[in-house]
Amino acid sequence: TEAVIQTPPGSLALETILLFVTHYADSITKISVENSMRSDNNLWSLLLVSVHLVQMLIDILHVINEPEEGDRLMVLLFKSDRPFLDLFAVLVKLFHRTWREMHASEEDIKKVLAVVRKQIDVCLLEKPDTIEKLEELLAAHSYPHMKKIWEKERSAKEAEELQSDAVKELREYLRPSIVELVLKNRKCVLKSGYKFGKLVKSKSMQKGQQFWFWKLDANEKMLICTDCSNTESSSNANSSGNIKIDIADIQSVVAGGEGDFPKSSTKGKKNSNVRGITLEVGDKPDLYHLLTFDEQTINAWCDGINALIGVNKLSIQAQRQVDRFLNIELKMRLLELDHIPNSIEIPPLPKNFDWIPKDIADTKISVTKV
Repeated sequence: TEAVIQTPPGSLALETILLFVTHYADSITKISVENSMRSDNNLWSLLLVSVHLVQMLIDILHVINEPEEGDRLMVLLFKSDRPFLDLFAVLVKLFHRTWREMHASEEDIKKVLAVVRKQIDVCLLEKPDTIEKLEELLAAHSYPHMKKIWEKERSAKEAEELQSDAVKELREYLRPSIVELVLKNRKCVLKSGYKFGKLVKSKSMQKGQQFWFWKLDANEKMLICTDCSNTESSSNANSSGNIKIDIADIQSVVAGGEGDFPKSSTKGKKNSNVRGITLEVGDKPDLYHLLTFDEQTINAWCDGINALIGVNKLSIQAQRQVDRFLNIELKMRLLELDHIPNSIEIPPLPKNFDWIPKDIADTKISVTKV
């Protein structure tokens, strides 16, 4: 009653509901039957929702307010004998369908109404020329489809915000700390160790393969290597190691297909079936081939060793991780900010500097004229 007393919608809501009952009795019966068959008992009030839908139509059709200059012409209004009532009937059916798709309850009425308004606005942008065409568009714009649209809009908005000059400057400011975090993670991977395959003559990765366990010591000063079997776990490897390589002696680390993996059966040829990393140690240099097909391990060890020897080079995997962490950090910092300015207006210099205390003005600090 209170909703009807308010103007708008006033008596227009009651008259529309009465006409809807008269001309769309089948729709009311169908909605009532479906509501009665719901197991969750989450029903919605036709009278209450109808008042809100009438108000929605008043806003959409500019019944009270003058439409803005250049606003679109709704041709479908001229192809119906009862355009307001027919559109109201469309909204009632749309609300019922959306309510069902959202699994809404009584306290979700405003949420469902907001979704319905978004659905009708999006479909009217397509400029349907008949009520039937509008219903076809609404059928295609279900609640799941609207969620996909909102996700795309959100992603586009975030992408636009992340490309502003101010955010780009913040990104570059944060990048060194994020890179340091990623490299710290890579060093932890090295400290955990990994069992690599050995490149031995007359042996293959599939048959009779030998292994050695490599790890970085806690002080990050040397790599420790220990021979182990295929079945032996890394925890059982000899912690003292039979090979110790000072980090300072490592000249370079090369990954994957770039490595010089000689073929066991033919001298002078590279083995295209072997993947891993190659360590160049000392001035000679001595080559250590660490074999594995795990690309994630190859990238982690190359990133970690490059960080230890001071080579500023990140794998593609690490670069993607840095960008992902940067985006997360930026989004967290921008949660409470809207319409970020690209630049901050700097106020003009004062006309005089009489406000500076004399004891400071008398010092030998030079003031640069601007």
